[in-house]
Amino acid sequence: VLIHHTGNPANILVLIFISLLFVAPTVHAVSISPALVEVSLDKGTIKNGAITITNTEDRAISYEVGFQNFVAKGEEGQQDFVDANSINRDVEWITPQSEGFILEKGQEIDFQYSVSVPKDAIPGGHYVAMFFSESPKQDENGSGASVSAKIGVLFFVRVNGEIVENLQVDSFRTIQTGIGLNRLPITFETRFKNTGNVHIRPEGEIVIKNIFGKVTDSIPLNPKASLVLVNSVRRTESEWKKEQQGRVTGWFTEARNELNNFAIGPYAAEIQGYYGENRSPLTQTTHFWVIPWHLLIIVGAFLALLLILNIVYRSFLIKVLLKRSIRR
Repeated sequence: VLIHHTGNPANILVLIFISLLFVAPTVHAVSISPALVEVSLDKGTIKNGAITITNTEDRAISYEVGFQNFVAKGEEGQQDFVDANSINRDVEWITPQSEGFILEKGQEIDFQYSVSVPKDAIPGGHYVAMFFSESPKQDENGSGASVSAKIGVLFFVRVNGEIVENLQVDSFRTIQTGIGLNRLPITFETRFKNTGNVHIRPEGEIVIKNIFGKVTDSIPLNPKASLVLVNSVRRTESEWKKEQQGRVTGWFTEARNELNNFAIGPYAAEIQGYYGENRSPLTQTTHFWVIPWHLLIIVGAFLALLLILNIVYRSFLIKVLLKRSIRR
């Protein structure tokens, strides 16, 4: 089963694809948009919306609708789906237009839903996934094995009230290879830790300065507009690069890459960011060196050759002058 995501490309990790595969099935495709829904509501209020689902397969598909909570899993934006507990019943806040439906070949529908926050809801972030589960179908080869899949939409619900926004930069560094940093692009890894009670999207930029304190460049701090969930750490990457990039295919090719993507000396990268409604600051600095050692070896070898030629020439010149002096 192949699923296309037609939503915001910044939310590349929010399209959920879960398949139970026992035999190799025919490839199909279904698209869904948006894959992520963010809502901010007061207690006791309702908001309506719609999800566009398109069947691009050559057959009709029957779906059932279900819900699960999710929490952050790891630091890469994955989700861990969990069952709702008896205290926090936020999976019941979302009411779909139906508990099941059939999509005909090529059909597109706007599946309606409503988000209803009860008056006694806990302020902060609530995370619910709406799943569209395809009814299991028999294998075409008649083996009796079945194939099923489900796609989903992630709901990030913010309940207004006693909101605590607390985001910290847990770590900030460059990602280096075994030979160190010798040219652009250079990747910065930032890990954000959320100890508040609501999800947060960090904003701002990374400012890069040279040894003289002059700004060399600035890049987005959170280029994919990633959200940091409650009680989690989210890792993001920002890349300092030039337009012209090259592939490492050999020693001299890498020297050319260093010339095309040149940087040299000590640098400082400073986070100048903020988060939340009050635009609370995010700051941290890391220092690093860029040493284009392939170019330096070539330049050093060229200078050494010039020095040797100069010594040889001076020796030759002295010998010539001595011979002329003796003849006189």
